[in-house]
Amino acid sequence: MYAPHQVPAGPHHTYVFHDPTTSRFKVGESRNPIARRNIVAREVLSWHLRNKLNEYHRWTFQNYYACFYVEQALIELLKTSGFSPVRRPDWFEVDQATMDAAILCIDQLAKTIIEWERQNASTECLCNSGKPYGDYLCDTAHVTMGSVFENDNGSINYIEPDLPKAIAQKKLCYKSSGKQMPNGLLRLIEAMNTRPQD
Repeated sequence: MYAPHQVPAGPHHTYVFHDPTTSRFKVGESRNPIARRNIVAREVLSWHLRNKLNEYHRWTFQNYYACFYVEQALIELLKTSGFSPVRRPDWFEVDQATMDAAILCIDQLAKTIIEWERQNASTECLCNSGKPYGDYLCDTAHVTMGSVFENDNGSINYIEPDLPKAIAQKKLCYKSSGKQMPNGLLRLIEAMNTRPQD
């Protein structure tokens, strides 16, 4: 399993590439499937056949691990259906009807995950840069302070632990450590100090 030390920002794509010259399919994941297809084509096809490798199917996720899970689920489905990898662990020689059936099975899983991502987006997804809490998250590599949601107009809704208390704790932590506060936290404190009181 490839798990990067720092998970890169999404979106992440699970792809199926098709080499029609050999009836082989590659299952993989990438943040840039177009560039990945070009690299794979250079690695496995002769010069005059490079443009034959095509993207057969793709699912898009916000979360790297969701993308990885669907990639592995498709690979395992093919293996348990009796198809052994023919090149590396992710190339399979199957006919298109078989691959279509496998994709259809995995599509239900992928759609469920994508819908879950849509309905249960984390604060990284709900808070946008250019707004106080979103800027804070970007500046601190998504160190959250509880369940905080930012509305389109930049106003902030939060669930326990409350944001003012969490900010006070952060201020105390930075003061006692002598470390400089990230600019995103400073801007968030300023935004919280100027918000209308309930």
